[in-house]
Amino acid sequence: MPETQYLRAYVTSGVTNPQIGVLPANAWVERVHRDVTEAFNSDGADNIKVGHSTDDDAYATNTDVSSTGRKTVTLGAGVGYDSTARTVDATYTAGGTDPTTGKAHVVIEFFLLPPE
Repeated sequence: MPETQYLRAYVTSGVTNPQIGVLPANAWVERVHRDVTEAFNSDGADNIKVGHSTDDDAYATNTDVSSTGRKTVTLGAGVGYDSTARTVDATYTAGGTDPTTGKAHVVIEFFLLPPE
C-alpha cells in the first residue's frame, strides 16, 4: 500500500497566497484539510481555495474561513491522479477590506503511484 504524504502551509492575514509545495508527478490527491485557528475578519466574504497555476481551485474550491475550526472542504476537479508535477498554492480572497486577523493551516494528503 502506498505511503500517505502531505504538503502543508499556513495562510494568514499577512501571507495570503503561500506556496504549499510541489506535488510530484504520478501523485494521487486524496484529501484537502483546512483548519482555521484564527478567523479572518475582512468586512466581506473570507475564502481560501487550493490549486495550481492553470487551475487555482483544482484541489479545493472556496471555503469560508471567517470562523475558527476544521472546515468542510469541497474538493476540486483536480483531485485524484495527476501525471504532471505541480506547484500547489493556497489563495485567500477577501470580499471587502483587508483582514487584520486570520490564520488557517492547509494540508493536502496524497500518495504516489508507479508511473504508467
